[in-house]
Formats: sequence, C-alpha cells, structure tokens
Amino acid sequence: MVVVTGRITPRTCTALHSHILGLYFRVTQGVGRFGTRDGSAIFVRLGEMINTPPGEEHWHAAATGCFMEHIAMLQNFEDPSMTTPWAEHITVNDYNGRQVNQTTDQGLSLPSV
Repeated sequence: MVVVTGRITPRTCTALHSHILGLYFRVTQGVGRFGTRDGSAIFVRLGEMINTPPGEEHWHAAATGCFMEHIAMLQNFEDPSMTTPWAEHITVNDYNGRQVNQTTDQGLSLPSV
C-alpha cells in the first residue's frame, strides 16, 4: 500500500488519470473537486472519502478560494511505473462539470486556511 499526502492550490487540477488497482482519497483540509471522464464533478469536503474503482479515469482539484489537502491510498501494480496511467489535462468545462452538488463553487462557505 502506498500512502501519499498532497496539497493542491486553489483551482489547480490534476490531469485525467486512473489507478490500475483503484484509489481511496480522503480530504484532510479545505474543499476539493473530483470529476470523472463522463463529465460528472462533485465537491469533496473535509473528512469525506472517495473510492475510485480500478481503472476509472478521474481528476482532482482544489475549489476556488481555498487549498485542498488530502491523503491518497493505493496499491502498487506489479510494475510500479504502471500504477497510475496519466491522460490529457482537463478543461474549464470539465472542472465545472455537468453534475455538481447543489451549491455552486462561488456559493460555498469555505473554511479559512
């Protein structure tokens, strides 16, 4: 098992990627965005955890106006260099998503950082 901590600056996004054996992702500070190749995007808040199934293409980001810190837990594949295949960068439309939580990014009451 590999456990990684990360800090993402406001509105900064990863590229689309997947994890061959899946991922557990827990927000430890701030508010994040989490989206999938199909255009779905949600807000992820402090203490919430996401599980991505093996091979699901997704991205993660910090919401507007705050940093997002997280812990990512995943199993290495037999060949560690193949554990996380990367794809293209996301667009503003991807970040905004076609399905979001009821609150908009600008309407969030964000915790102070």
